[in-house]
Amino acid sequence: MPSRTLREFVELLDRGGELSRVKARVSPILEISEITDRVCKSPAPHGHNERDRSPASRLGGKALLFENVEGSSIPVAMNLFGSYWRINQALGTENLEALAERVQQLVKPEIPTTLMEKMKRLPDLIKMASFPPKVVRNGTCQEVVLEGDRADLTRLPLIQCWPLDGDLRSGQVYDEVA
Repeated sequence: MPSRTLREFVELLDRGGELSRVKARVSPILEISEITDRVCKSPAPHGHNERDRSPASRLGGKALLFENVEGSSIPVAMNLFGSYWRINQALGTENLEALAERVQQLVKPEIPTTLMEKMKRLPDLIKMASFPPKVVRNGTCQEVVLEGDRADLTRLPLIQCWPLDGDLRSGQVYDEVA
């Protein structure tokens, strides 16, 4: 069964030996991305069970939790979904291909023509009815609410991968010539 929250997922990875906690003070400017890059290129602890994957699919290293980020009190989680095993855990499956086929059947179902085929598809239709988002009054994303002057985006640890990367104040422009 997939984890219901990111916190639960991180705890699952920790218990499963898939998480490295980095307690040393690290800089979000180049250092975190460099560490993550090196870890991502190392073998994943659980490997994978998927068939027909390239040797590179055995890579992914461990997920990382940087607990002491320079300039921020907020920890940084990286590479959480960096291996097939971790993706399977996140999605609550043992086989990504089977899950992809199942999703394909639900998203683009074959239209049943006979009454018997329609009856066979009834459980799928019932399951699909539970997919739309549910509106709730409160959720884990609302445990900490900062408003007004207390809402300060500069508290977020912004990861910089390259020396000339932009920051929170950088704009993004996409221009396409027709």
